[in-house]
Amino acid sequence: MKKKDESLSFKLVRIEEKQFSVFEDGINSEQINQKVGVGFNVDIKNNIIASAIHYLLEAVDKPFINIEVVCYFELTAKDFKKLLKSDKRVEIPSGFAKHLANISAGTTRGILFANTKDTPFNSYYMSLINLTEFIEDNIEIEIE
Repeated sequence: MKKKDESLSFKLVRIEEKQFSVFEDGINSEQINQKVGVGFNVDIKNNIIASAIHYLLEAVDKPFINIEVVCYFELTAKDFKKLLKSDKRVEIPSGFAKHLANISAGTTRGILFANTKDTPFNSYYMSLINLTEFIEDNIEIEIE
């Protein structure tokens, strides 16, 4: 029987738009591909987990929308300690990682909408993403 992930207390403490760019070249193409990247990092001193979403729309191998957003989540000291496997390794349960990534994807979707408001790019929205494809196992992060 699979053990249910423990509940972890957290709050979203910062949102950072690392990158946003649009390029007119590919906007009128009929074949549009999306590329999505998901990543995590931690700040042990401040009990922070960072969840990043990188979203790229391209037409015929030419990017026309590129956005990367990082959301920073602060856990309680007690709950962050549960994730520490040593002073050099953190393990984020897959269910919790998916939850944080979903929040980050929704945040990215909103930022994309706001940044493209009243432009021709506004008709290209960020589709829903099945994060199960990206996050199957617990996320292990080695601290340098």
